Amino acid sequence: EDEPEGLANDAEVEEFAEFANREAVRSTCVVVTLLSWSQSKVPSGILTPEGSEPDAADGLLNDRDLTQALLRADNVLIPCTLEYQEEMVQAKRIVAQIQRRSAQVCVIAVLLMPKPVLLNRETNEVLVRRHSELLSTGVDDVLYFELLRDVAALKRAINLSRAMWKTNMLRAKLMLNVEVDFDSAEEAAQVQVEHSSLLWEQIPKTLMPEFRPVNEQILETTNMVGHFRLISRLPSRKGMVLQAVDADQKAVAIKIFEKSQTQDPGLLESIYREIRLTGEVVRHPNIAKCLDMIHSLSRVYLVMEFAGGANIEHIISCRQEQRMNESEVNNCFEQVVRGVAHLHSKNIAHRNICLRHLVVSTLAGSDREHVRIVDFQHAMLVRPDMTSRTIVGSMPYMAPEMAAGGPYWPHSADAWSCGV
Repeated sequence: EDEPEGLANDAEVEEFAEFANREAVRSTCVVVTLLSWSQSKVPSGILTPEGSEPDAADGLLNDRDLTQALLRADNVLIPCTLEYQEEMVQAKRIVAQIQRRSAQVCVIAVLLMPKPVLLNRETNEVLVRRHSELLSTGVDDVLYFELLRDVAALKRAINLSRAMWKTNMLRAKLMLNVEVDFDSAEEAAQVQVEHSSLLWEQIPKTLMPEFRPVNEQILETTNMVGHFRLISRLPSRKGMVLQAVDADQKAVAIKIFEKSQTQDPGLLESIYREIRLTGEVVRHPNIAKCLDMIHSLSRVYLVMEFAGGANIEHIISCRQEQRMNESEVNNCFEQVVRGVAHLHSKNIAHRNICLRHLVVSTLAGSDREHVRIVDFQHAMLVRPDMTSRTIVGSMPYMAPEMAAGGPYWPHSADAWSCGV
């Protein structure tokens, strides 16, 4: 690639910088460019390096301007393209400068993508590489501009990055307070309270409108949760799932998440994903629906349709021959494929189809099995031509390209899992 003369920003960088410098974003963010402004006058509120060459002046931001800017905002937004090596050099220097100036600032890089974005394997590999390169400079998060088409979307992304950054800071403090004296223990306990509040109250309130707030009045006993009476434990490798009945004696399944054992925002997001997808988006007889969510001081409960007392893996393991007959297989496979086809029609990929996520019940007045797909914590919304690198499936049902860690098509991965 031909490199530009001198060290001036690309037009795309300056276009985004001015876009992000609007009042709605400027109140919480300082916009910084890695290279000098192409015009003589820099727009008010945007910080740029003082030198036009790496060795002119110091090539860094004006310390006084940076200090004043960080007094009004605790996030720094750095648009870039990484088309040229100078951007990487400047990124390492400027990020270090910002972090020396304040330990309470969240530095967010914005990787500008071509317009329009052509999502193919080559583009994906370039984006993954540049994403890793940006993280190596010390930034706290990387956003993609093509996905942030308006101010509201940009603000939401910034708020999420800030929340994740704050969670990681609190987690680091907790790790440093493993061995403490009495005074430090009190401080560590306070950090744990702050972490729990951030994870289970502040993040959902800001970013997850359907996530129920804490209800301190929820009844929780050994055999009751709210108005649900607990009956028995259902087979599950991960977490606890209980069979219960409501006030009308209708059977439900209740998934239980202990808040004290959940420190990862990723798990919180996966719980919310299951609520949204199976509670609002998906309606199908072969997919278990989320009926309700209960949020107490110590636990989160997802109330699901009762899909049956056992999954296919459990049923097969209890049989002497360790298998289903042909008629059973054909019946179950037909229902699973119908459920997955419905998901794909809604642009959703399950990504973890396996025998233990296929729960079976017997239809009233029939010996025919009714199969429902469960566990949508790894499901994702899929745009056309979208690939993923996240390994979330289960062996031996996982598609080879997912297991290899390479980019894979989520819908194709579902198809492979169904075949296995």
